[in-house]
Amino acid sequence: MIRIDHLQKSFRSLRVIKDLTTTLPSGSVTAVIGPNGSGKTTLMKSIVGLVQPDSGSIEVDGTTTINNPSSRMHIGYMSQVARYPENLTPTDLIQMVRGVRTGLTTDIADELIADMQLEDHMKKPMRALSGGTRQKVGAVIAFMFRPTTLLLDEPTAGLDPVVTERLKERISSLRDGGTTILITSHVLSEIQELADRIIYLHEGLVMFDGAGPRTPCSNRSYISFEVCGIYHVERIGRCAMRTTSLLLKYVVRDVMRSKWLGLYLIFFAAVTEGLLFFTAGEAKTVVGLMNVVLLLIPLAAAVFGTLHVHHNRDFVELMLTQPVSRNAIYVALYLGVSLPFLIAFVVGIGVPAAVHGVLLTAPILTLLATGCALTMVFFAIAYLIGVVVQDKAAAMGVAFISWLSFAVLYDGVILVLTVLFADYPLEKATIAMVVCNPIDLARIIVMLTFDYAALMGYTGAVFQEFFGTATGVVISSCSLIVWTLLPVFIGRRAFGRKDW
Repeated sequence: MIRIDHLQKSFRSLRVIKDLTTTLPSGSVTAVIGPNGSGKTTLMKSIVGLVQPDSGSIEVDGTTTINNPSSRMHIGYMSQVARYPENLTPTDLIQMVRGVRTGLTTDIADELIADMQLEDHMKKPMRALSGGTRQKVGAVIAFMFRPTTLLLDEPTAGLDPVVTERLKERISSLRDGGTTILITSHVLSEIQELADRIIYLHEGLVMFDGAGPRTPCSNRSYISFEVCGIYHVERIGRCAMRTTSLLLKYVVRDVMRSKWLGLYLIFFAAVTEGLLFFTAGEAKTVVGLMNVVLLLIPLAAAVFGTLHVHHNRDFVELMLTQPVSRNAIYVALYLGVSLPFLIAFVVGIGVPAAVHGVLLTAPILTLLATGCALTMVFFAIAYLIGVVVQDKAAAMGVAFISWLSFAVLYDGVILVLTVLFADYPLEKATIAMVVCNPIDLARIIVMLTFDYAALMGYTGAVFQEFFGTATGVVISSCSLIVWTLLPVFIGRRAFGRKDW
């Protein structure tokens, strides 16, 4: 049973749901209809936790759903458009959901796969599947545990007639078994065939709430449903670390199959091999590599990280409909995309360096360490941008400007200030400005490992005196850690409040 009490939701100045109160009993199909923008999808997303209501309460089988991931253990959700990580297969997705919902004994995925005619598509990557086939995968995920509450947003969109009829049979069977079903559809014949009750929404208001076509004629007047039975929601304690690691495995699998990651690794391997083969002297090789690393890693992380957020919106929606906390999802996504790029960077530089016998030298090890730090820092910044900025094009613009500011503009500002205030002692101010920019800090740390620091004259001596001490090492390390953790913390909080 679903109980909604005085639910309200606005997006900025637009009120989408206005003081909605209703109860949907067990063993019934309720159809929510209305024009586009009337609040149908927002209502459904509020129930499943994709959207955070401004006020009001929602209970499913006696358990509040707001900020309560465990309430979704027995909820099935099928979105209007099924889009998933392009490099994962249907088998991967189903195994991941099985892993998240451990403890549930009823699993009819194999039966559903046959019903949906998916047998020949289970090992194909999602990018190779048609929209209708992806919708079938979404149906399997929604129905596979025989949920006690089922939310279906335009469930038959894109499905062929045979599969549509089989899906309707599943809906009817679950209803007869006591499942609470909420469905949105613009296909009136479906509503006529399935719905016991109809709610008509217009601009967020309930304009009609009454019996559907399936209700006997004697009961066709307005119906106020009472409690017909309450299913107990099993609260399954779950270790957050285990859930994060499970999601992390599948995010990493998706990223590892990306052609861009392979090109990233090959590029660093080719550049490293070329510099080691054609450049005389370890110092020149490291300086050349350093310049590539300081430009490419922040740029690649900023661009790919921001795109990853926006390209995986539907994957995030899938995970948010599972009994998983938003913190676990965010951490898994961030680590799942940053760690493969970190590994690709280390392998790309480390293998050629090992072949040439210079891997264990201080400059190469320092370069690898700072490159790893920059990877984590700029993926953290990219994920923050991707979560906060809604529009993909705008997010990409902000990401590029952020990279440009750290990589180029910041140094220009320091240079201008140094010239303008040349008559003043700027040693401490210069050190502080370097510490505040992770790219500049990485450059100084690498250059201090060999005699190139001497070429910076008095400034190099100042840097050597500070960063060469234990205090300087601790401050440098803490600065890079803060640059990583602060965006992750802010991004995680923004992700926790974000509507999807």
